[in-house]
Amino acid sequence: MRNMSFALTVPQFLARTKTVTRRLRWEDVEPGEVIAGCRKCMGLPPGERIERLGLIVATEVNRQPIRVGDDDEAAREGFPGMRWPHFVELLCDAYRVPSTEPITRIRFAYIVGGRFHA
Repeated sequence: MRNMSFALTVPQFLARTKTVTRRLRWEDVEPGEVIAGCRKCMGLPPGERIERLGLIVATEVNRQPIRVGDDDEAAREGFPGMRWPHFVELLCDAYRVPSTEPITRIRFAYIVGGRFHA
């Protein structure tokens, strides 16, 4: 099982308000794949361990430019009330890429008590 960092959206992950994520290098993720959501996965200081926040399952995966989306998609990313252009700007700044950059969009469900919860 792979780990996926949600360092920038830990509160949204824990509240289960985030159901979509965009990743630069996750081209090989498949629907049905179970992933451990973590606070941080890389760059941990010596002795610090990965903190798993919960399990998710990928339900839908596609590739598209970062700029593709709308205000409802920003809400699925865990930012209700945020306008899509502002979300795109935040994501491009975080990844240091242009809005035309292809990205993997992963829709997921939370696994709670062995069951999927969208």
